[in-house]
Amino acid sequence: MGFLIAASAVAPGLAHAQPADLFYERTVMVAADARCSLFAPDVVTALSAATAQARGAALRAGVSPGALRQTERLARGRADAADCASHDITLAAARVRSAFSGYAKLTRLTYAGDVADWRADRNIGRNALYGPGFGAVDFSVFKNTPITERVRAEFRVEIFNLTNRTNYANPGTTFSSGTFGQITSTRNGGSAPGLGFGEPRNTQLGLRLIF
Repeated sequence: MGFLIAASAVAPGLAHAQPADLFYERTVMVAADARCSLFAPDVVTALSAATAQARGAALRAGVSPGALRQTERLARGRADAADCASHDITLAAARVRSAFSGYAKLTRLTYAGDVADWRADRNIGRNALYGPGFGAVDFSVFKNTPITERVRAEFRVEIFNLTNRTNYANPGTTFSSGTFGQITSTRNGGSAPGLGFGEPRNTQLGLRLIF
């Protein structure tokens, strides 16, 4: 497959091409850019997102992950064999820039769904979306016991997240990731079990001497 054919199919929303073919063609151009620095960062971001979109569409169409990995290897091999200064790759890159230049000017897109259409707006302001809520009730009991006139013992029981509420982390925000929009973990402020906010309920016992 030549670069001119690939460039004609990288525009987002192209409906007549098969998902696996779109994935191949967009992967070719992504790999070519990695070698030849063909595109500005905004085009690279859009092209990477379109490649991930094509991959997801291919998986939903029944293409196996193994087949897509093989397709990706073939596409990267095609790009690796290309001459960065060739007329074909220069013209293909120009067509990609032109396609995404027009696409970037759109402020609202509507996609067909299995049950209902869904719409994507590009004019949403900063901080318009929020992650899952967070809540926790901590409880503690202290008991002071005199031992001598100047020494006393303090026994404490501390319970964190008393109601054992599940606090989910934010969904994935990298569009090109396979977990984009998915919540894959709970919150853990301490990055270790039992030490940070967001953990399941846990109890801590403590005893100290005060003198």
